[in-house]
Amino acid sequence: MNNQVELEAKTQNDSEKASITPSGEEILALLDIDSTTVKVMKQGIKRTYYRAVINWLSKYKVNPESTNLEKVKGYLEACYHLFELEAWEIALILLSTQLNTFKNQELGIQLGLWGYYREQINLYGKLFGKLNHQIDAICLKSLGIAYRWLTDSREAQNNLNQALAIFHEMGDKQNSAQTLHELGLLQADNGKDLESLTCYNQALILFRELRQYQGIASVLNDIARIYTNQNNYTKVEEIYQEIQKIYDSYLVEEKTKINHAWILYNWGRNLADQCKNLEAILYTNEAFNLFQKLDNRSGIAWSLYSLSILMLNLENNLSAYNYITNALDLFRKLQNKNGIALSCHILGRVAFRQKNYKLVRDCYKENIKIWYESQHLAGVAFALEGFARLAVVLEQPERGARLFGSAEILRDKTQRILPLADLPEYRDSIATLQTLIGETALKTAWDAGRVLSVEQAITEALGSDT
Repeated sequence: MNNQVELEAKTQNDSEKASITPSGEEILALLDIDSTTVKVMKQGIKRTYYRAVINWLSKYKVNPESTNLEKVKGYLEACYHLFELEAWEIALILLSTQLNTFKNQELGIQLGLWGYYREQINLYGKLFGKLNHQIDAICLKSLGIAYRWLTDSREAQNNLNQALAIFHEMGDKQNSAQTLHELGLLQADNGKDLESLTCYNQALILFRELRQYQGIASVLNDIARIYTNQNNYTKVEEIYQEIQKIYDSYLVEEKTKINHAWILYNWGRNLADQCKNLEAILYTNEAFNLFQKLDNRSGIAWSLYSLSILMLNLENNLSAYNYITNALDLFRKLQNKNGIALSCHILGRVAFRQKNYKLVRDCYKENIKIWYESQHLAGVAFALEGFARLAVVLEQPERGARLFGSAEILRDKTQRILPLADLPEYRDSIATLQTLIGETALKTAWDAGRVLSVEQAITEALGSDT
């Protein structure tokens, strides 16, 4: 399989190249907007807005190679004009229109699958508070998900909590379960595994009550990531056996859908964490191809990220560099800070092997800034370890030992174990420190690092130019 060809492959399927939106006539009929009626309206702002809606839906044209956002621009502009008319019910119908995509997903949801989260926020934000309690809760949930992908934890938490309260009040178990799952993902994004597991288990109870097998499989998939973080691969294996039984028994037709793509991706990540690199490549490539078919930009970016790690593990540095730079570029376009931070970490590892220490430092500076701003202490620990390794190769052993000590105390606090794949480089650095300064001096410097505050440790990491 030629990975570079895959990397450069088109992500749009044949139906999307033709037209991903229903015809203007079809959608205008669905919205019950008649051009003849609009023509005889009294001159004024209402008539102007309705004519704009008709023109955007019936006359806006794009070429087959336009971006997906450009292809649905007519719909989005029509929505905004309907908002100006305060035609909220009609706007909701338009936002709920099924597109001619692989999954025939609704417009509002599909924007998120493509990674256009700001557009989602604009639309659902304007619709919120204009119809009824149920629609408000759906808007809040959609806003929370979009903010989570943009790594705006405060807004995500606020919107998801409000949505959950409404769904609980309404007795809506399906949406409650989905919202709890999203809250679990949000906690996991912030490195809070225990809080994440609490939300996941609450969601799992509801999904099991509902016999909603796709939800069960998706939550189990994310629970497995927590145990992977703890290097508890026996538990991970048990979970994936349960997931496989669910798909074989209940979800055979779902194996081409987005949730299954994420399960394939996470299983590849799990195998990579165990250094089973060749098996991991097979699962990650399968996920990558499915994400491409679905044109899910977030999934594509994360798959590229994982493939870069696998290439790094196999010492294929050029492929690792190509994958991670493409992943980083896509994460920047998606404004996904967690993705940016993690990609900077991997790019820093690649730069280490190239002995490009300026790039190493630049990568870890951006990395540690993102993690500290989001108070992701496990991420800060990773970054400190990167700076520690840099200090060792630059023959600053005491500083390197202090940073390793600071990282260790953060790992203790967050209960995040160093991944198996990172152990060889970690051990090599410790061995070098022992050679350079001896066991006694190493312990003294290491212990000094353990008592530093997070801010002091970051200052230590950034305190010396290379």
